[in-house]
Amino acid sequence: MVPTEVDALLIGMAERYDVIITAADGVFPLVALAEGKNAVGRALLTTAAGPRQIRASDRPN
Repeated sequence: MVPTEVDALLIGMAERYDVIITAADGVFPLVALAEGKNAVGRALLTTAAGPRQIRASDRPN
C-alpha cells in the first residue's frame, strides 16, 4: 500500500488502520464521531514541547 495524506478517516466496524500522525508542537484535539448515532470519542494529542497545562480552548467540544 502507498501512504496517503488525509484530514479525516472513515472507519467501519471491525476495520483497522495503521496511521502516522505528523504534528507540530502544541495540543491537538482528536475527535471520533459515530456515524448515524449521537456518540463521540475525544482525545488530546500533546507533543513533548507542547504546553504543560491544557487550556479550556484546547479541549474538544
